[in-house]
Amino acid sequence: MFLTVHAVSGLIIGKYTDNSILAFIIGFLSHIILDAIPHDSIELEKWKKPEITKNLIITFLIEFPLITVILIYFFIFKNFIFTPSIFWALVGSMILDFLWGFYLLFPKLKFLKIFKTINHSSHKILYKKIYIPLKLWLPIQLFFLVLFLIIFIK
Repeated sequence: MFLTVHAVSGLIIGKYTDNSILAFIIGFLSHIILDAIPHDSIELEKWKKPEITKNLIITFLIEFPLITVILIYFFIFKNFIFTPSIFWALVGSMILDFLWGFYLLFPKLKFLKIFKTINHSSHKILYKKIYIPLKLWLPIQLFFLVLFLIIFIK
């Protein structure tokens, strides 16, 4: 899933978990569970391939402002309280993608490779590498994003 979906799942986990350590662990596990759902797009994979590092940075530069807008909306306009549990659930739910990205940017940091391996392995828990067309990919991503936003609001 995209980082935005992972972030909103982290919001839910943090909202319903009082313990920061538990929130981090559940957030981390939620990332693996969400990545087990087929969600890889044929078109995006072709776009990423030639310059994966540059294109992932572009993706991050699109997603990070979107996550920021979601956080601002809920915590400023809807008066949700940003608790330590929410913070740590957010970190846990997104950290695999960040560490994988750092490994791509800094391949000499070999200790980060384990996070790339975990991230890529989570995509193969329920299925072998499946690429779906963009017309299916976008509804899957949006479904989970909207579902998690609705759950978080309640």
